[in-house]
Amino acid sequence: MWSGSADAFASRYSISVSIAKRFQCTVEHLAPRSEGGKNRRINLAAACKYCNAARHKSARVRPPQIYREHVEKRLAAGKWHPTECRKLIEKARADVVPRGRLSLQL
Repeated sequence: MWSGSADAFASRYSISVSIAKRFQCTVEHLAPRSEGGKNRRINLAAACKYCNAARHKSARVRPPQIYREHVEKRLAAGKWHPTECRKLIEKARADVVPRGRLSLQL
């Protein structure tokens, strides 16, 4: 995920700006505001723009743990992000920043 410039992120990972925008860092409400979720730290999590939007496509939003399992299963099968994102994901996993943290969390 990134915040700041889509152009810089796209350039760093040799991807298009439109693909880079999928990975923009957003705030995910674990209990959706539409269902009474509040803007409190315990109810907020970082999520890429795509993941945040995908979770809210259905009429009834899946609970956080169920949604996490769904995403992990799709990631393991290589079916969460489109094919053109795979090189980005592979490079990001290898692109370790100080303190041993990945620069892109998926």
